Amino acid sequence: MSHLPPAWTCACRAGSSMARRLSFLVAVDALTALHPLARGPEVLALWRMAELSPPGQVAEPAVWSASHLAAGAEGLRFVPFGRHGQRVWTGYGPPKDRRATHLAALRAGVQEARALILRIGAWSEQARPATAGIKGDNAAWVIAVLAARPFISAMEMETRAGISRPTAERMLKRLNDLGLTREVTGNRRFRLWTTEI
Repeated sequence: MSHLPPAWTCACRAGSSMARRLSFLVAVDALTALHPLARGPEVLALWRMAELSPPGQVAEPAVWSASHLAAGAEGLRFVPFGRHGQRVWTGYGPPKDRRATHLAALRAGVQEARALILRIGAWSEQARPATAGIKGDNAAWVIAVLAARPFISAMEMETRAGISRPTAERMLKRLNDLGLTREVTGNRRFRLWTTEI
C-alpha cells in the first residue's frame, strides 16, 4: 500500500467506506483474466460484499457489473436477462452461488430472446404475403420496421419508415385489421402497436 496517498492508507487501516471502495477496486482489477460473462457477476458479488450501497439499491451495482461484463465483449449489443435478471440484480442467495445464478439467468434470457427473434422472423414471413395486395412499398417498409421494433407508435413508424404520419396510422390500422398487429393502448392519442406474434 506504499503507493497510495497517506489519507487512503489511514482510511484502509480504519475500515472506513474508503477502505471498502479501495478493496473493491483492487479486487475488480484482479478479475481481468475472467471471461467478461463471468466477470460481470463477480463484480456484482464484490460490490455487495463491500457494502458499497444499501441492499435494495440495484442501479449503481448493476451499472458496474454491466460495464465490466461489456468490457471485452464488444460484439454483444446487449445481454438479455429478461425476467430472470431480477434475482441477479437483487443478489439473492449465498455469494458462492451468485455466478451460477447470473449465468443461468443469462442463459434463460438468451434462450427467450432467441425464441422471440425467431417468432418475429416468422411473423415477418407471414406478413409479407398477407400484405401483397396493398399497393406501393409502404407495407414492406412498415413490416421491416415492425420486425426491428415490434412495439411502436405511429410517430416512430413515420420516422423509421420514412412515410407520413397519416400513412403510418393507416398502415398500422390495416395490419391490425389483417390480424398482423394489435393496438395495445386503447387511447385515441399516443397509441402504440405491437406485432401479433
